[in-house]
Amino acid sequence: MSEKEFEMIEFLIMCFYDGETMKTLFETYESLKKYKKKKSLFIYSRYFATPFLGTKFNENLCEKGVILSNNLEYKHAIFLNFIPYSFLNSSLENFRVNGKTLSIQLLFSQIDYVIHKNEVATLLDKINTEKFAKIFNEVAENRGIIQDLCDRILCINNYTCCLESIYEYVGRMIEFAVAKGAIKYKNENPIL
Repeated sequence: MSEKEFEMIEFLIMCFYDGETMKTLFETYESLKKYKKKKSLFIYSRYFATPFLGTKFNENLCEKGVILSNNLEYKHAIFLNFIPYSFLNSSLENFRVNGKTLSIQLLFSQIDYVIHKNEVATLLDKINTEKFAKIFNEVAENRGIIQDLCDRILCINNYTCCLESIYEYVGRMIEFAVAKGAIKYKNENPIL
């Protein structure tokens, strides 16, 4: 595809599928950035892996991750309603968030927290963007995983909100930061 000239390229990407890790999410967005540099109009749409009723994905769901919504109201691919264990158990080592870049990007685009909107609003009052970046980077420096990041945020919030709301907050924040270039991978050998 890179050898051809197109007027427009549109990608549909799926995030937070079973098997998704921090590294695969980062690699997906890094690959998309290559196409932004081409002459053609470039757009992409992001959807979240969704456990639709009656599918094999839904049947084995509890073994594969955490369902964030307990009802059918948010069973749409535009809402983050499932976090796979593969993502929660993925390493943050060598990833860093630039808090200033993330803050600036959030001035231009907002993240819609839908399923646990009220609890996430409370989290946002206690953990601003700079603090999120600091916590993320500390966990990454200690070779932690995303679940460690979620546990730290739960502790900072005095265990007053449900873990599912933290998963929604962390998942959406990480996906947004990666998409906007606020998360970098530091390694002598680049990922791509």
